[in-house]
Amino acid sequence: MIYEGNTQDEVLHGSPWTSLPYESEEFSDTEATRKLAATAFEDAQGCRVIAPTQYELCGAILAKYDSIASKDWLGQPTSGMIVNADGVGMCAHFEKASIYWHPEVGAAVVLPEAMEAWGRSGYEAGPLGYPVTDAFVVGPIPGVKQLFANGTIYGNEDGVHVVHGPILEKYNEYDGEQGKLAFPMSDELGSPDGVGRFNSFQGGMIYWTPRTDAHPLFGEILDIWSEQGYETSSYGYPTADPKDLGLLQLEQNFEQGVLSGIDNWAAPYMFDPTFQVPEDQLGKEITVAFEVDLPSDIDPDDDAED
Repeated sequence: MIYEGNTQDEVLHGSPWTSLPYESEEFSDTEATRKLAATAFEDAQGCRVIAPTQYELCGAILAKYDSIASKDWLGQPTSGMIVNADGVGMCAHFEKASIYWHPEVGAAVVLPEAMEAWGRSGYEAGPLGYPVTDAFVVGPIPGVKQLFANGTIYGNEDGVHVVHGPILEKYNEYDGEQGKLAFPMSDELGSPDGVGRFNSFQGGMIYWTPRTDAHPLFGEILDIWSEQGYETSSYGYPTADPKDLGLLQLEQNFEQGVLSGIDNWAAPYMFDPTFQVPEDQLGKEITVAFEVDLPSDIDPDDDAED
């Protein structure tokens, strides 16, 4: 859902963001993507007043505006060209979105949901920097994300959140929002000790400190660690990623010890108590990969012929 109104005046906190008002192309979250985006409208020149308003758009922002096939979801301009506080980048605001531009990353549309999350981190002056792509839909786990110069904004039914820096790097090592950690459920937050930083995700957490780097926690290890008091426990911060011991068993090193437990992210898929075995499969040897809707390759009539 896209919320009506000027992005500067009306934005809903934590609004769900699962779809876009336009067809989108998915981008890989890489440095190459961020560098490529800057070249899209780098040679754009000239200005034009956007009728019926009196507002004039210029250069790459005008080129970005002209590249949008259906402008209904963008709305009319509510400002002309605005020089941002850094004295380098520029922006123009519309009824339902904004376009931001910087010479190093190009021009991109920022929708209300992303604008609110971006604002929580300080807009272009914050750790994310400027947007380098428009928002795009991702899957098969559904949601939306938008790449910025130094981070990414993610949105799904749990809200819209920011991930950046070493935590984003580690998150991408685990396949980002399509991996076992799934979508973020918080922005990057500071630990009570003033040292650590963390993001919460649907499937776990990632913690970072200058001395331990960034490491994910999930499954029973996260359950045990949280019950003991997280980083204030006798274990301290994690110093390594979880180690897979096989058979869903994990082990993870901490500053002051080692924790082990079941990777219960996968357990429901392996040991679902509601799972029903089809009657025609009961008591038979399984000779093919088992699926609910896949019949056994053993024909019950074979026994009758013997």
